[in-house]
Amino acid sequence: GGVLQTLELQAPLRQLTSRALPLTNPLDVPVTFAASVNNAEVSAPASLTLEPRARGELLLEFRPLLPREQQSQLTLTSAELGTFLYDLKLQALPAGETKALQFKEALGGAQTLRFRFTNFLRKAETYKLALSGGSGDFETEAQVAAPAAESSAGAECTVDVTFEPSRMGEARDVLTVTSAEGGEYTCQLIGQALPPKPQGPIVLKAGATAQVNFKNVFAAAADFAFACEPAVFTVAKPKENVPPKKAIQIGVTFKPDGASATPNGKLTVSGPDGFTQIYYLSGQA
Repeated sequence: GGVLQTLELQAPLRQLTSRALPLTNPLDVPVTFAASVNNAEVSAPASLTLEPRARGELLLEFRPLLPREQQSQLTLTSAELGTFLYDLKLQALPAGETKALQFKEALGGAQTLRFRFTNFLRKAETYKLALSGGSGDFETEAQVAAPAAESSAGAECTVDVTFEPSRMGEARDVLTVTSAEGGEYTCQLIGQALPPKPQGPIVLKAGATAQVNFKNVFAAAADFAFACEPAVFTVAKPKENVPPKKAIQIGVTFKPDGASATPNGKLTVSGPDGFTQIYYLSGQA
């Protein structure tokens, strides 16, 4: 026979929708229908048995993985009643979900967070990973191997993303996870750079000079100013231009004035965009 009916199914990307197809057994004996669909995004029970003169429902489930419209076919076969064909008109709607990872890390440090997504394919799949390259402060692998889905719930996969700030303020990027069959997942990456954590204390003996290691964590050369307080601590030079990702030594001298035997102080390094790095100092007379 020809096509009995056209069934329309719509669902947002990766969301499950279902449709019950009513069936009737007009005979005085039980009837078993075997069901098959020529589309991996649609699932139906392999068979359904109806008692004599009974009604039942065949449950179709549709979970689109790719943004597209498609035509497929459901075939029901019964030894007693023959073959029935149904056209399926399938439409994937926009996902409507946006995921985001929020990072907060001090300059000079690195923070790794995990993005989770689901592989709905019933086979292992390799997904390509890409960053839109908005900031350069985020890193991830080139690809991830996803396990096969054991059920319609899918298999969870994880991707590690590392944020290593190279400037003060906010950094943004977009992670894209794609496979030709599994579809596309996107995640907004938002990184907040915090001032570097204070270092020290650096212990200085009376009259001695200590070399304090300081690294320019920025991606560009920058001018940095050095200042000590209180006045018993002095710095060898007030400022220096430091190449990107390079370390220098800052000479700090302790000359006690007799007012306090073990004064505490600090060295403050100031740089572009409100950057400050503090080193605690401890003098020993």
